[in-house]
Amino acid sequence: MNSKLMIKGLSVFVLFLFFACAKEPGEGGLSEIQGYVYIQNLDPNMQPVGKAYPAFDEDVFIHYGNQTNLGDDEPTSCEGFFSFPYLMPGDYKLYVYSQDTAYFNRKNKKNKIAITQNVTLSKKKETFVTDTFFIYQHLNYNDGAATIFGNVQEVYYFAPNLPKQPVAGQNVQVFIMYQNGTGTLDRVRTAFDGSFIIQNLIPGDYYVYALSEQDGKDENVAVGRNVTITDTTFSVTL
Repeated sequence: MNSKLMIKGLSVFVLFLFFACAKEPGEGGLSEIQGYVYIQNLDPNMQPVGKAYPAFDEDVFIHYGNQTNLGDDEPTSCEGFFSFPYLMPGDYKLYVYSQDTAYFNRKNKKNKIAITQNVTLSKKKETFVTDTFFIYQHLNYNDGAATIFGNVQEVYYFAPNLPKQPVAGQNVQVFIMYQNGTGTLDRVRTAFDGSFIIQNLIPGDYYVYALSEQDGKDENVAVGRNVTITDTTFSVTL
């Protein structure tokens, strides 16, 4: 009688010990989660600007299982790489912060959204590679490094006493529009030799123009060039 009671008591104790030692998701294991983070710039029309590039020193966050508290965070390397080693089997949530992809807000950089991925480690020792995280950065047209430089020349067709050969257009206003927009982004004036420079532009399609008089009409007409910037400099003559 007493021996049976002892066996039952021992069984309950062993079962309790098994559950007490069961490991939850978190550190202390042999598995690893790793991946890459890239940045994609967006223009004011929410269109990609150039190619995505590795995000350096960007924080990647991880939550263990159903825990609401932050488990850990790691900065990315210069190649955009991150790693969370020594993890136990279980469910994890990883995320990075990005500027919003629904609307453009260049001024409020603090208004960000979380880009998340859920990961399940099912083995005691495995290396799980996540999909690449893409975070988005808003750029205005003048947040770049490209330059358009050019020259404006004038011809006095309707003035018989003035030369018919082109001369430097001095102090002429030159306008620029971005991506077939309806509004003028910026304007500059030409120098004494007709030259002008528009700087700090992001890659994209632009329309650069000046206004010219028309014979017998009060309204001026735009004389311009379409410019596609893929590099850092572009030359145009109006």
